[in-house]
Amino acid sequence: MSHSRYWLDSDIFDYEETAEEEATDLGRILRLAAARRATANFVNILTSRNDINVRFSSGRDSSTNGTDIIIAADDNPDHFDSMVGLALHEASHVLLTNFAFLRYIQPLRNSIRWLRENVDTNLGSAEEIPKSFATTKQTRYMHGNTIRITEGLVHPVLRAMLQTKRDDTMHLWAASQWNQDSGAPHSESRNEEWAKAANTMFADLHNIMNILEDRRIDAYVYRTASGYRPYYRALYDRFFFTKETGNNLKYNPEWREVTVQNYINRLLLMFHPANNVDALPGLQQLYNMVDLRNIDRLHDGWTPPPNTQKSETTYEIAPTIWQVANELYVQMLKYATLSVIEREEYVKADGNILDGFSAEELGEMFGDLPNLDGEPESFNPRPTEMTPRGKPGTFNKEKARKDVQKALDALNGDVKKKKAKKGEIEQASAIEEADAKVVDLKGDGIPFGKCMVIRKLTDGVFQQEWFPFKRWSWQSNAPEYLRRSTSAGKRMGQILVHRLQVRNDPMMTKQTRLPTGGLDRRLLAQLGMDITSVFQKSRVDIHRPVMLHLTLDASGSMGGEKWEKVITVATALAYLGEKMRNVDVVISLRGGAELPLVCIMHDSRKNNFQHYLRMAHRVEPSGGTPEGLCYKATMGLITECASTHDVYFINFSDGEPSWAVKNPAAKGRGRGSWQDWFNYHGEVAVRHTRNMVKQMQEAGVKILSYFITNNGSYSYYMKNAGGSAAAFRGMYGETAEFCNVSNATDVLRTLNKLLLVRG
Repeated sequence: MSHSRYWLDSDIFDYEETAEEEATDLGRILRLAAARRATANFVNILTSRNDINVRFSSGRDSSTNGTDIIIAADDNPDHFDSMVGLALHEASHVLLTNFAFLRYIQPLRNSIRWLRENVDTNLGSAEEIPKSFATTKQTRYMHGNTIRITEGLVHPVLRAMLQTKRDDTMHLWAASQWNQDSGAPHSESRNEEWAKAANTMFADLHNIMNILEDRRIDAYVYRTASGYRPYYRALYDRFFFTKETGNNLKYNPEWREVTVQNYINRLLLMFHPANNVDALPGLQQLYNMVDLRNIDRLHDGWTPPPNTQKSETTYEIAPTIWQVANELYVQMLKYATLSVIEREEYVKADGNILDGFSAEELGEMFGDLPNLDGEPESFNPRPTEMTPRGKPGTFNKEKARKDVQKALDALNGDVKKKKAKKGEIEQASAIEEADAKVVDLKGDGIPFGKCMVIRKLTDGVFQQEWFPFKRWSWQSNAPEYLRRSTSAGKRMGQILVHRLQVRNDPMMTKQTRLPTGGLDRRLLAQLGMDITSVFQKSRVDIHRPVMLHLTLDASGSMGGEKWEKVITVATALAYLGEKMRNVDVVISLRGGAELPLVCIMHDSRKNNFQHYLRMAHRVEPSGGTPEGLCYKATMGLITECASTHDVYFINFSDGEPSWAVKNPAAKGRGRGSWQDWFNYHGEVAVRHTRNMVKQMQEAGVKILSYFITNNGSYSYYMKNAGGSAAAFRGMYGETAEFCNVSNATDVLRTLNKLLLVRG
């Protein structure tokens, strides 16, 4: 079971991609947005920081830089747990890792790498030095003293190995050889063997140090935040505990050869269930040196010297984790060296730090190195483990090699993460900024289906192709008819606010000359005349706060004069919510094209009146009429404050519900297959909408529903037994009202009466 189900909406896991390209894109974008938002919450909780940006990989970056956490644009729910685990792991680096030493040695590593890649090229001028190495005084200094500083930073045994690789009198680009007049370095021949050995040594040491640091930070989070453990397990299962890695650990004889790389791999996989401490000589002693139970000791708060030109870091004052990594590396080299001496041959692996040394030279270098406790006498490769049938198990060497490389990439923060497609990052950001979710509609007679709820209408939503309620020229100035409607609505709102000002004032009723209550001091003089009723009581009547949910049918049939009039009423209510202290107004659009869609256009608790005007000038009706489906999706929003407010649900509509719901699980069966669709119309839709209305009423919500028509003859609609009007009465019962758009301000008169009732 995916642990992400606890915090991700359940619809993210069962929302399947459909055959239509538009639906597929929207479903993927919704999943990406939900996963990024939830992952960012985890990262912020872990780090207690809000300045860390969790974003999708764009293909140009995949590793965390200390301020950004890069996650894969992967909408597969099966990968959510491991994605969260990797994000938490990278966030714990930001929280716990001291990057000072890594930043200190990075120019040195760059110089070594550059030396190796350019070993046969003579520099002709200063301009040919890579700019990244010659931009600051510090990097020029490190570049000019590459050999000296490198040999000073490593373990004495490693220092001796590097010195053997070069002529002791040769210092590459020493500071004393820099020609200040010409700006060009003194031409010197370079020692290729030294550069190759130093490059390999630093790469191995960096991997070992990363292994130690990862074990330290993971142990800290694992111990202090037990709720995150499932995500770390998912991370380990995906990148470390693969099937082929386990098979090769058990059965591949090459993984039991005494080489430095095998020791590093076994250190990387030291917690793998299939790992065997007897697979390599001294492996248990190396694990003892790591000492996982006391791994916290490796964090010593190291800071770089204040002036790198005068005071340099040496091995003796380097961070503890660097020293332990060096000690582990030296022991690995010693085991590999003893194996070479026993075989009396040279190490043939290209790039190996031992490459090129004779058995005699290696014995000389490691002769004085103390032996580890329990060091085995034989250094022959260990036999492979056997299956219960007595035969070696099967393994895929190449696949395991790739799996180990993935684990090393995860270790170094260089996981190849699936990049977002063109435009997906912007679309997911728009969905997330709008706080959009997909709600499951199954139940109450609906076999399947989804409804999208946008809680905050933003500029980013208008830029999405799938958003149906935008004017085709929404970026231009509002047309005259909309400006006329909102101006009329604002005038109505001002009148309504003026009439309802009494809501802001409490009404006090005072009763005096009572036998009990509070003492009325004005009657104290009457106590001497056998009068005892000198008490008073006061009652303060206030208006209970009101929440007005205005929902507008934004189907295509509401266009024209109908839309102008409902926008007028909506503007008046938005103005009321702005000016009245104890009146909140939420205005939403409902309809849809690809999915049933509810869009919160304005919320007076969060938005000002100018925000409403900007949105009202951009929207227009379009799409179908998924009436009750939208009510079901927003039931929680409608009833959320029913216990503290008088909630009124005000509906404007001009027809009966009609929608075709596509089964999200029907993938690739074609648009014309009738089994894939549920027709939401007629009696089914009327009954379902009526059920939603009853649920609102049972929650204490008062319903005001208005049937909008261009026909001025109300008697026709009140007497008509069929058609849309009959369906409307069937859905809303006694709350159904029929009004002509030319007299839509009757709604305001109704509200004027309702809002003056005192609680």
